[in-house]
Amino acid sequence: MLNEKIENGNLQVNVRQFASPTDRGFLTGLVHEGIIAGISIAAILGSILLMVAESGPMLAQNLRLYQFFGYTLALGGFIFGLRSLVRILITRK
Repeated sequence: MLNEKIENGNLQVNVRQFASPTDRGFLTGLVHEGIIAGISIAAILGSILLMVAESGPMLAQNLRLYQFFGYTLALGGFIFGLRSLVRILITRK
């Protein structure tokens, strides 16, 4: 029966990708970590733009509001990046 299908060219094979819940969980985790890394990179780049801005109201003698937002955003981006790095290193053990 299998030989007949091969000879006639009617052999069909169905493969279901990510059929296992473990495979789907791995892919979902990978996508989530990629999104968090992207947000972290965007936050750090945005913070650099804010830190070098020479505009905005003054908060202190040498600190503008946009620079303060930049430092705060850089801290958030650093924390997100560090979280992502720690999760990758813990998962590999």
